[in-house]
Amino acid sequence: MRSTDEILRDTSAAHIQQLTEPSIVTTPMSVRGWELLNPDISHLDNVVARAAGFDINHFQISHGIMHTANALLTEPWRAQRVRRIAQRAHKEGIEVFIWTHELDDIPGELMVQGRVDLRSGDVWDFLIKRYEKVFGVVPEVDGLVLTIQETQVPICDDSKVISNDPKPRRMAQLINAMHDICARHGKKLIFRVFYYTSDEIDAICKALADVPDDVVAMAKCQLVDWAPHLPHEPLVMALADSGRAVIIEYDLGNEYHGQHEFPYVFPSYLQYRMNHFANLGVHGSVARIERYSGTGLGTINEVDFHVFSGLLQNPADSATDIALAALTDRFGQWAIPVSVILEAATDVINRTVHPNLLGFGGFLMQSAMADYHSVRDRVTNWRKIASWMDDKSIETLPERILEGDNDLVEETLAAARPSHGRRPVRVYDRVARYKDCI
Repeated sequence: MRSTDEILRDTSAAHIQQLTEPSIVTTPMSVRGWELLNPDISHLDNVVARAAGFDINHFQISHGIMHTANALLTEPWRAQRVRRIAQRAHKEGIEVFIWTHELDDIPGELMVQGRVDLRSGDVWDFLIKRYEKVFGVVPEVDGLVLTIQETQVPICDDSKVISNDPKPRRMAQLINAMHDICARHGKKLIFRVFYYTSDEIDAICKALADVPDDVVAMAKCQLVDWAPHLPHEPLVMALADSGRAVIIEYDLGNEYHGQHEFPYVFPSYLQYRMNHFANLGVHGSVARIERYSGTGLGTINEVDFHVFSGLLQNPADSATDIALAALTDRFGQWAIPVSVILEAATDVINRTVHPNLLGFGGFLMQSAMADYHSVRDRVTNWRKIASWMDDKSIETLPERILEGDNDLVEETLAAARPSHGRRPVRVYDRVARYKDCI
């Protein structure tokens, strides 16, 4: 595990450029995808219409449209949305996958004292019947993206399941069951490798050694969640070396960076991540383009969409050049001044959200945004991020915030200053100035 000093402390573009590996890959990635999270019909139609212009050939449908496949059965409007997307996407040569989380929505008769009994064949028969119905209501989809975290019943949680098998075997059993269901219907399976702690890595590797080679692995570009200073996802090297196809997931929805309420464009960061994984031989990449509402499409933040697509076509290209070309198309002779403003705005947000590497400063921004998770909901993630750092003192920071430690809040604000070192002001006020400039 890298020490805190070795982790990317400074999120400035200049520092990231120093860390970026030159790409040895110059050919297009096979999978060039977007994740769609917003269920608004007019928005979805616009996304499909614009995707071809970014050379997108792969969609994943998730979050606000559907979190679990079972939602397609209980809420028919979600199935209608999926079918509409798939039908229109296929006309553009775009394949469509749907997300699902298992185990979820397991009936009580399959539980023993509140735990799902994995020893019972009835549980596995239930899953088979569920996905028979799912593929019946959305026959156009090309496959599933399976996540086994953030579920009602995590299959490796002994407090939620009963099993005689070790955790790697349970994972493999679930992945294989889902693969068999997909294969019977001519669908493909992507297993989303998502974990929080280092002791889960070995179990995942052992599980994937026991599943078919055509199960594609998908991993986030960095550990845990969308914090730009965290290390590259370490599992990808082992997965790629094994010969398994790997897809890397990115966030262009700016979940922790304003969700497109503010200018936030970070081409050097995309180059830093994408060059690294291109050199490892990954199969492709997919990016979230929104949170639950809004999108960077049509905003100044669309610059990152051009960078993402450009680097998928040729990772050896310059992200800076791609970004400047996109700004020139939009602003003409003002492209360079606008790029300077964008870099300053991005610097402000990075230093506001990540002044201490943990990301807890993000609550200062998120608390001003409607319908977002409470500070308390984020504590679990902060602890998990902290577990990857040697400085264990930061694990106490969430509790200090929840206890109303005003000094800590002021420390966060004081650290959240742009690189030019001017006196910090309130987050919204400072970022709004850059927004008005754009």
